[in-house]
Amino acid sequence: MVHCCRSSLLGRSYVLRGRTSTNINHCLGLGHLFPHRSRWLSTASSSSVKEDFKYCVDLIQKRDYDAYICGLLLPSDHAKMAYFATRALNVEIGSTLQDMNSNDTNLIAIQLRLQFWRDSIAQMYAPNGSSMGHQSYSTPVLRALQVVKSKSNFSQIFFERLVDAREMDLDLVTLAKSNNDYMVFPNYADMERYNELSSSSLIYLCMESLGVFECEEADIAASHVGRALGIVSLLKGSVHRAAIGEICIPRDMCEKYSIDPESIVAHTLYQRNSRNDLSSDQSGATSTNVIHATKELATCAYNHISVARNTQSSLPKEASVCLIQATTALHYLDQLKGNKYDLFTDEMINRSQSSRGDVMHYLKLGRTWLTGVF
Repeated sequence: MVHCCRSSLLGRSYVLRGRTSTNINHCLGLGHLFPHRSRWLSTASSSSVKEDFKYCVDLIQKRDYDAYICGLLLPSDHAKMAYFATRALNVEIGSTLQDMNSNDTNLIAIQLRLQFWRDSIAQMYAPNGSSMGHQSYSTPVLRALQVVKSKSNFSQIFFERLVDAREMDLDLVTLAKSNNDYMVFPNYADMERYNELSSSSLIYLCMESLGVFECEEADIAASHVGRALGIVSLLKGSVHRAAIGEICIPRDMCEKYSIDPESIVAHTLYQRNSRNDLSSDQSGATSTNVIHATKELATCAYNHISVARNTQSSLPKEASVCLIQATTALHYLDQLKGNKYDLFTDEMINRSQSSRGDVMHYLKLGRTWLTGVF
């Protein structure tokens, strides 16, 4: 099991900033559950900076609505701006892989685009990077990051790990395609490592935006919540990835449950445009086995959140609010359990997009925001 302790990795003292109070009335009721973004976006120093942050917020609202809602609940304007800038960077890096296919030219182009993001991150941390003007960076996301980085002591390694995760994904998918294989992850340990590099790194960055450094309990909680979010994200994306010939269930689990990956790809709802079982031969045995594997993955996510829950009483408030997405993960896992771990029910297909308009989800987030407990 992969674990990251920033205390030993970074070797910095723990700094706790005062929490900016938020009007609780914004988080009660259905019409005013979340603060309106125009208020805190107005704190941007210029119209061009404001447009860059608006781009980041719009991108997250469109691509990951659940994360967008959680970002609005952060306690300070700077934390919100940092949250959306770092999340937008993650989306932009992840988008690099969307055009991937077996064409060698495209593979080289993807590698070059990933290198562009790595070089851009290195540029921000170069000796003259912090002194470069706002317009020196070529994309709205990089310009927004340059602004928030000037006000926060972000660790470069967590930005680099976002690129590392996509390079790992690229290598695994390329290897699988070259072997005419559908399964992206050779084993569960690789899935854990990918989730730690991507989802957990975003939580570490969120905590750093609020001044949380070198807090062992916070690091443990962030690592486990991030890995749980990573599993949930992969479960949500299972239908889409199966439609393009990629199976997110690790190979060792497929072998454990005697799953035929071709049956998953062949019977996706995206390909059939009607309600079918997740995968089925005439006996239906494969479908049952896929559901068993899905249940095991969901249980792994539950276990990660359980470990994080055990740290809640010792976490600073600034760290707790950065874990609010654990509530979103739990809400999805509860719905998956209610659907008997069948990812291809109509309800789970809809939930894979977002929980937009789900009042119960909003109320659970509000409770977590008020109490600090998920």
